[in-house]
Amino acid sequence: MSRRGRQLLQVAPFQGELTSSWLARMSDTCGLHIQDLVRAALADAQPAQVTGAPQPGREVFFNRPARAAVCHFTAMPDQRLGALLPSFAGGHELLDDGFERALAAWYTPRLPWVSACSRCDSSTARASASVMMYPGSDRHICRRHRRWLLAAPGRCPTIALAQLPEVVAAHAGHMALTRTVPQAPAMVAFGAAVVWSWQVQGWALEPVWARRISVLAGQLDCSSTVVAAHPLIPYPETVAVARLLGAPAWRRHLVSTAAVHGLRTARQELYEALARCTDRPWLADWLAAGTRLRHPAAPHPDPLEHWLACLLGTTAWDGGPALPLWDLPDSIRWPGHYGVRSSCLTEVRSREITDQARHLALTGGWHP
Repeated sequence: MSRRGRQLLQVAPFQGELTSSWLARMSDTCGLHIQDLVRAALADAQPAQVTGAPQPGREVFFNRPARAAVCHFTAMPDQRLGALLPSFAGGHELLDDGFERALAAWYTPRLPWVSACSRCDSSTARASASVMMYPGSDRHICRRHRRWLLAAPGRCPTIALAQLPEVVAAHAGHMALTRTVPQAPAMVAFGAAVVWSWQVQGWALEPVWARRISVLAGQLDCSSTVVAAHPLIPYPETVAVARLLGAPAWRRHLVSTAAVHGLRTARQELYEALARCTDRPWLADWLAAGTRLRHPAAPHPDPLEHWLACLLGTTAWDGGPALPLWDLPDSIRWPGHYGVRSSCLTEVRSREITDQARHLALTGGWHP
């Protein structure tokens, strides 16, 4: 390829961008179909094989020889591309790095992704094609424009947060937690499990969440049942619980309280702290009543009880040994499937609701 051609192809990837998004912008610049561009990148690595076809929301993966060919084709070092493109360096388990033949394949991304904020004045907004990014643990909100980023190939849908300042404030706390605590993603996942256990036990009509549902449904011009399962709705409480349970000083205090005054007192202090951090004064009594009524063999154990057992080194909820503090049994995890969450919260098992949510780009994107 000519030097001019190489310069034309040197479209710099953005930090955290999908490899397929980067190549799509490159192909748009060159006037090529993205699949033709991939084949051209591997032309010097013959024999080469490209499996699958580009589709909206798909990611492209390369094995080691193919990555070397892409680096040579774009005149960009492997180290730089690996640092900017999360899926580039890691390859894919179905593509053998030890195979001498260059292999490329299109698969579903292994990580959640979002469309970058098109309202920003950064170079991302001026890209010729829409940019798709991996948000990581906490980059799902554009703080400059106060928008929750969604996932829609070729579009840049967002949720305006002007009427939901508590969501923006929670995101600041989430970012602070991520910067200071390596286990932050696991803590947020645990916070989501705790809050989910509250949602399915009768918080569906709780006024704070009902207001957020109303705001979101009004923005998207859809029914409340379509948006009820979106992770934005309980996000402030999820972060608040994660920050409380993740605070080392608080955990030490709880262990000391249990040792001196017993588990019941420690549990009540935990409930009262949760009531304060979520701004629900009634929550401590509600949780205590639920604990007294909960059967030890309940099929859906309380994540808080599980966490307390792990913290204090007692037996886990199923009678087995206590697990590491942030390990979540599958039975109490926040459900990843939108339709499952929707049916639990709305008592409506309708594929139409999930289809509407998918059309509005609500089913993908960041999740805890």
